[in-house]
Amino acid sequence: MLLHDPYALHRKWWDRDWKPELGDDAWTDWDFVLAEVYQLIEDYTDNQSGQIMWFDQSGDVYWEARSVFSGSMAEIERVQKERGELKRGESLYAVPIFADPENKPTLSSWIADIESQKADLRPGHLRDSRPPNAEELAAMNNAQ
Repeated sequence: MLLHDPYALHRKWWDRDWKPELGDDAWTDWDFVLAEVYQLIEDYTDNQSGQIMWFDQSGDVYWEARSVFSGSMAEIERVQKERGELKRGESLYAVPIFADPENKPTLSSWIADIESQKADLRPGHLRDSRPPNAEELAAMNNAQ
């Protein structure tokens, strides 16, 4: 599926008679592990919040609500307000229009923006946290 295929992205898609060599279509142990982990995450992700259930339902996890701006949703909401009721079976969707089509936003630039804000992404109760020193650690262990 993922790891066993030496022809991944190198298949002869233009040759309808091309077949991989014998044994190239067998799944490896890692293919099964990856498929199982993928399915586990799919099965145990809360559909409403999008969070993994063992995080979402744990008393050891603290949550902080944040907001992000979605330009596409803002435009859809603006048009819905302007037009009123949609026709039966009609739905709205947003299409991106770039100010500079030659310089579109990229995944790497978006990740760099997120990384530059990383300090702000930590939950409030962890922003000024530090590991305990030896005395504090001993006191915590004695308290248990």
